[in-house]
Amino acid sequence: MDLRNHNFTEDQVRERIFATKSSRLYNYLLETKRYLQCVRGFNCSKWPVRYPLDNISSRFISEHGSNDSAASSSENSQDLQRIKRSSSFIYGLDHQQNYIDELSASSNLAVLRVDLRFWHGSNNDLMGSLEQSSISRLLEESILNTERHIDKLVLRVADTSSKILVTGDLNAGKSTFINALLRKDILPSDQQPCTMIFCEVLNASKNGNKEEIHAIKNISNYDVTNHSTYDIIEHSELEDTVFENEKMYQQVKIYTKDNRDSNDSLLHNGNVDISLIDSPGLNRDSIKTTQLFARQEEIDVVVFVVNAENHFTLSGQEFMASAGKEKAHIFVVVNRFDAIKRKEKCKAMIMDQISQLSPETFEEADNLVHFISARDMVSGSVKPSHEFEEMESRLKWWTLEQRFKSKLAPAQRYILKVLGDLAIISDENTSIASNIIKEINIALKSGMPLYEALLEMRKAMCKESETIIDSSCAKVKSHTEGHLSTTLSNLEASVFKVEWPGLFSAINYAEDVLSGMAIHLEHEVLECEKFGRSIITNAKKELMSLDKKRFEFENIDKEDNPSIRPLEATIIESDSEAMDSLTHIGGISNGLDTLGIHLSDFFDIDWSHLRVTGSLGFSAGSLVLFGSKMSNINSLFNLIKVSTNLSPRVFRGVLMLTACIMGAGSILYMFNETDAVIRRNIAKRIKSVLEEESFVGYHTDRLTTETNRAIRPFVWQFQSNFQRMVEAEERKRADHLRSRHLSQEAQMFFDDLKAKVNELAEKVYAVNANDSFK
Repeated sequence: MDLRNHNFTEDQVRERIFATKSSRLYNYLLETKRYLQCVRGFNCSKWPVRYPLDNISSRFISEHGSNDSAASSSENSQDLQRIKRSSSFIYGLDHQQNYIDELSASSNLAVLRVDLRFWHGSNNDLMGSLEQSSISRLLEESILNTERHIDKLVLRVADTSSKILVTGDLNAGKSTFINALLRKDILPSDQQPCTMIFCEVLNASKNGNKEEIHAIKNISNYDVTNHSTYDIIEHSELEDTVFENEKMYQQVKIYTKDNRDSNDSLLHNGNVDISLIDSPGLNRDSIKTTQLFARQEEIDVVVFVVNAENHFTLSGQEFMASAGKEKAHIFVVVNRFDAIKRKEKCKAMIMDQISQLSPETFEEADNLVHFISARDMVSGSVKPSHEFEEMESRLKWWTLEQRFKSKLAPAQRYILKVLGDLAIISDENTSIASNIIKEINIALKSGMPLYEALLEMRKAMCKESETIIDSSCAKVKSHTEGHLSTTLSNLEASVFKVEWPGLFSAINYAEDVLSGMAIHLEHEVLECEKFGRSIITNAKKELMSLDKKRFEFENIDKEDNPSIRPLEATIIESDSEAMDSLTHIGGISNGLDTLGIHLSDFFDIDWSHLRVTGSLGFSAGSLVLFGSKMSNINSLFNLIKVSTNLSPRVFRGVLMLTACIMGAGSILYMFNETDAVIRRNIAKRIKSVLEEESFVGYHTDRLTTETNRAIRPFVWQFQSNFQRMVEAEERKRADHLRSRHLSQEAQMFFDDLKAKVNELAEKVYAVNANDSFK
C-alpha cells in the first residue's frame, strides 16, 4: 500500500497503515476465537478432543492398532512428522522455525498446552494416567483461558493508545527509570523497595488537562468522569499510599503534564496516547507476581529493568519466558550500570542470558537492549548521557514508529501459535478418528458371524426349551390321567386287606372301607405328584444342560458379566421352592370329605331279579333250594309240570312253602355276601361323587399346571440369558455404530477445521511489518 502520493505526512501514512493492520488483526482474532469455541463445543457435546501427546498416541495405537510395536513406533513417528509439516505450513517462513521447535517439544502445543509443572519430576506421567475425558476437560479449560486472553487482545488491538509496562525484580530502579523518562520526580523511589500496587502514569490531557492522582479500589468500575469510582489523593500522600496501601487500592492513575517538545517527550508525543505502568517487584510476593503476569495481556510494550549487579534472577527469567509466549521482543534496560567496574564482562553475561531467554530480543539487541544509569536523570538539571539518550530514542522509536512490532506483532504471533495448535489438534484427532473408524469396521465385520450364530442358537435353543416344558407337561398329564382313572376303576380291590369283623361290626367295617378307599386315593394322588416332581427335576437338568452350551458359547466368566447368571445358580437357589411347588392339597374332594355310611351300603337288591311274572315269582333264594346260585331252566319246567298235577289247595301250600324258602334263602345269601356288598356299594358311591367333581380331570389339570409353573421360571431365565447376550451384542454393535458415526463426524469436523485454520493462518501472516512506510 503506497500512500505517499496522496500528500499525507509520514505520521499520517504510518497511522493509516497501522489502523488497517489493526482492523485486519482485530477480525482475525475474533475468527480465531470462533474456531476455539467450535472446538470447545465439539468437545463438550460430541467428541472428547484428544490431546496431542506422544504417549497418548502410542497408547491409542497399542489399544486400537497393530500389535507390532515396531510398526506402531513407525506410524507414530510418521504422525509426528505430519504434524511438523502442518506446523511448517502454518508458520510459513524459515525464520518462524523456532515456533515449530517449541511445538515439537513437550506436548507439541505452544498455547493450548496443559500445565504439567505440578507433576514435574514425577515418575508417573499425568497424561498417561488420566482418563481421556479428564484430559479433554483439562484441554477445555486451556481453550477457555485462551479465549479470555484473545478477548483482552481484541481490546488491546482496538485501543489506539499504547501501554508500556515497566517491570523487573525488586530494587531494580523501575520507579526511578520512569521518573527519568518524565524528567520529574513523580513516582516515589527509595533504596528500599516501595512499590506495592500498580501505578499508571498518563498525560493530563486524558483528565481534562488536570494533574491529579486517582486511587482506585475497583479498576473494572473506574470512570475518569465519575468521581465516585476513585479517590483523589495529593502527591504528598502518594508515597504512603504506594508503600502501605492501607485502603487496599487496586491501582493508582497519575495524570501529569510533560511540557517538553513532542519530539523529545514520550508521554506527550502528539500522535499516540502513551501510558507508563510501574509494577511491584517480581519477587515481592506471589500475589503481586501473579497479578503482574496477568497484566501482560493488556500491555503493548514490556520494558524489563534489570539490576546490573544482580543480572536476571529466577523470577525474572520466568517472567521473560512467560512474556515470550506472546511477545517476541522485550525492551531490556540494564540499570545502575555505572556501578559496575568490569562492564564488558557484565554485558557479556547479561547478553548470554538474553540470548537464551528471548532470541528475538537478542537479534535486535542494538535497538532493544540498553545499559544505562537512570538515577541522575530525574531532575533534568544533569544532561542525559549518550547511553540514556540512545535508550530513550530507541524506546520512542520502538513504541511509536514500530507499533506493528511492539503492539500488533505480539497479537499476530499469538494468533499464529493458537492456529498452529489447532492444526496440530486437528491432525491428531483426524488421525485418531480415522483409526477408530477402521477398527470399528473391522470389529463390526468380524463380529457379524458371531452375532448371526447367536441369533440362530437362541432361536433353536429357545424352541428346545419350550419343547422341554411342553413334553414335561404332556408326560405329567398323561400319567396322572391314566393312573387316577385306573385307580378309580380298581377302587374296590384297594381295601381287600381290610378284615371282615362279622355281621355285628358291619358298620365299623364300612367306615374302615370308606377310610381305606380315601387313603388309597390320596396315596395315588401323592404318587402322581411324586411323578410330577421327577419330571420337573429332569426338565431342570435338561435346561441346565442347554444353559451350559449357552455359557460355553458366551465364553466369559460369571464374574466378568454378573448380569448374566448361569441357570445352575438360579436352580440351586430356588430348588427347595421348586420341590414344594406340587405340595399335596390335603384332601381328595369336598364331596368325599362329607361322604358317610348309608343303610343302602349293606344291601345289594337287584329288583330286576325279584320281579314276579304271572303267578310265580322267584329270586336268588330259589337257586339255593336247588343247590345252585344260578336259576336253572330245567328246574323251572319240572316245577311247572309238578304244579299241574296238584290240587289247588296243595299247590297253594307248596307255593307258600316255596316262597318262604326262597325269602329265607335270599336273606341268607345277602348276609353271606355283606362285605363284598359294602365294598362295592361304597366304591360305587365314591366313584359317583368323584365323577361329578371331575376328580381325574381336576388333578390332571392341577398337576399339569403346577408342573408348567414350576418349570416355566427356569425356561424364562434360560431364554432371558440368551436375550441378554443378544442385547449385549446389539448394544455393542450400536455403540460401535454410534462411535463410528461420531468418529466420521469428528474426522469431517477436524478436516474442515484444519483447512480453515490454514487459510486463516495465511491471512494472518500476510499482515507483516514490511508493508509500512519508511
